[in-house]
Amino acid sequence: MIHEVRGHNFHGQYTIRLRGPAEGFVLSERQAQKVADEQCGVTGCECGGMLHYGQGADDTSARIVETWTGWALVPAPAPVRDAEGYHQYEAVVA
Repeated sequence: MIHEVRGHNFHGQYTIRLRGPAEGFVLSERQAQKVADEQCGVTGCECGGMLHYGQGADDTSARIVETWTGWALVPAPAPVRDAEGYHQYEAVVA
């Protein structure tokens, strides 16, 4: 499955696509580097890349979170229609 992480940070808008299991996964070193490069590709910048400076991932986006073993992807919340037909979002729990 292709997961899309969208958001806004110090450098502006970003969109990152990562392939992995639908229920989420721990990022490989290569995937973690791809995320860092997409969020801050500026040589010599000290913004911190992942999880620093900015609003972070959009509410309807998959998220990158720090774990004891590295970085992990948490799937995007699933859209659910409420009684009036509007979309609400609930976290996907594996």
